[in-house]
Amino acid sequence: MKKVIKFIISAWKKPWVKIILYSVALFLILQIANVDTSTKNIFGQLYELLTSKETISFFTAGIITVILFTIGSYIGNELEDSLKIEDDSLTIIRKYDGYKIDEKADSSSNYYNKKGALMRLNRITKKGKIKNKVKDKYSKAFVRMQDVQKAHDRGELILPTVNVFTNVEQNVKLNFHDSLAEKKLPDFVISNAQEFLQAHKYSNTNNNVTIRLDDFSFNDKENELNLYTSRTYYYHMLLTNRCMDFQISSGLSIRNLYEFNSTISPLNESKLSNQIGINGVIMTSDGYLLLEKRGKKKTTWKNKFAQPISLALKENDLELGDNRIMSDEFQYAEEKIINVIEKTVKSNFGLTREDYEPLSIEKNLLGIARDLLEGGKPNIYFIMTLKSDHVKTKEMLEKNAKATSGKVLGKEKLKSNYFLIDYNDIKINTNYGLKVSKKKAVRVRRKISPRTCWLSSTYDYCKYGVSRIIKPNLKFGCGEALLVCLSYLELCKKNFIEIRNK
Repeated sequence: MKKVIKFIISAWKKPWVKIILYSVALFLILQIANVDTSTKNIFGQLYELLTSKETISFFTAGIITVILFTIGSYIGNELEDSLKIEDDSLTIIRKYDGYKIDEKADSSSNYYNKKGALMRLNRITKKGKIKNKVKDKYSKAFVRMQDVQKAHDRGELILPTVNVFTNVEQNVKLNFHDSLAEKKLPDFVISNAQEFLQAHKYSNTNNNVTIRLDDFSFNDKENELNLYTSRTYYYHMLLTNRCMDFQISSGLSIRNLYEFNSTISPLNESKLSNQIGINGVIMTSDGYLLLEKRGKKKTTWKNKFAQPISLALKENDLELGDNRIMSDEFQYAEEKIINVIEKTVKSNFGLTREDYEPLSIEKNLLGIARDLLEGGKPNIYFIMTLKSDHVKTKEMLEKNAKATSGKVLGKEKLKSNYFLIDYNDIKINTNYGLKVSKKKAVRVRRKISPRTCWLSSTYDYCKYGVSRIIKPNLKFGCGEALLVCLSYLELCKKNFIEIRNK
């Protein structure tokens, strides 16, 4: 009975369901009012009313309304990401031309540059010509596009992300220098908050107190990475970092108001939320990466491939206690961050410490980068290595999904599509999209009844089976963080060479 009630409540929340029910109710009220109750043949009158031209016209109009509403919602959802954030990475790379694109992390030592340099990825499938939209051949933007083309000719894809630290040596110690101060948003953002929030109306959002990165430094003698942190809110991040190019009624956007220079603002000067994100890849013992095909209700990377570990660093997840302040001892930072990652993979995939190699900041942190698409939002990147190969991993993940209660494994994650793809088979095109044969991509089927609706589970199984015949390749865009993860794997390749060559 509880399931029926939950189904009715969830159905009622859908606007198109309300349109249908309200229309039917209105129609019945109008028609019943016209029934002549003085006669005995009431049912005959009702039949005539239901089959009349007026009735057919009424329902036809209702059906058309629902169809138009559904189409409008679909288009709005598809366009949401591009309205919130510039979806042309080359435009962002061209805009922030104050960053070098020829600086690489040394393969033998840790890389640190507070300003940073644009990241690259040696994974291009075709070294085609890019469209240089800049007409002024003497401008810095035109020169930047020529540099990007040269990189493409070398097989390197330039990413709109700034690399500020790479843990090549696997020896970094992470320290927090924490404050309970809360970042206040500019008056312009606060006064237009309602308009900016409308940019996320097709996304599922929940507010939380999150950790903001105010500044950072690196002590190369002690191999200590120091993060200076305070507090912000997830909604504040939605209003700033994840809404950079959304134009409100005045025509202004966050980017052209606060991040209009050739480089993004240093963290200690930035007016944006800049909450810390944690992104990570999961690799099997034989070199397969677990990739998520994102849903259409996510606030970013809708309908794209993404890394399986993706979360905001929330205050509650850190279990800070009554004083809410993080200790500045690196052992404390290690314990808290690793605990967050372990809880995440257990909640999303049912993975426990027995399933993966021991985690530590020193060995598993890949680096820290700032996402130019999101106005310089800082993200920490990790890798987790499983003890099992891709065949056993697929079996384990599907078994966990089937045997574990939906209260333990998040239901939204169960609805996502996951694939195990050989790291060596991952190629990216110049449009930042991934294409791989479905025969090579091992699908992890977690949409299993009763964990999700049996009807959707059956439909999902049949749909994918048919699609393998009609569309033999998986071909989707990639979220920015996934591309950065792949770039870090190349920069830290000496640490994973054994896995890659298996």
